[in-house]
Amino acid sequence: IEKKAKKEPEREPIRDDPKKKPKVSSASAAPKIDIVSYKTMAGSSQYKFGVLAKIVKHMKTRHQEGDDHPLTLDEILDETNQLDVGPK
Repeated sequence: IEKKAKKEPEREPIRDDPKKKPKVSSASAAPKIDIVSYKTMAGSSQYKFGVLAKIVKHMKTRHQEGDDHPLTLDEILDETNQLDVGPK
C-alpha cells in the first residue's frame, strides 16, 4: 500500500501594498458620544418605549373587545390620550 503525499495549495506571500489604505474598523469610525447626550438618549428611549407600550396595550384591549376596524396613527394617539406625540 502506497501513501500519496497530500498536495497543499500554494499560497501567495502577504505583501504590504503602500497604495492600499488600511481599513478602518466600524467601531472606531462611529462618532464618540459624551455622557450627557447618552443620558438624554436613554431618557428619550424610555419615553418612546412608554408611548409604544400604551399603544400596544390599547390595541390589545380593542382587539379583545372585538373592535376590528383599522385606525390611523392620529386616531390611536387620540384614543390613548397622547396628543403631544406625532409621527416623525
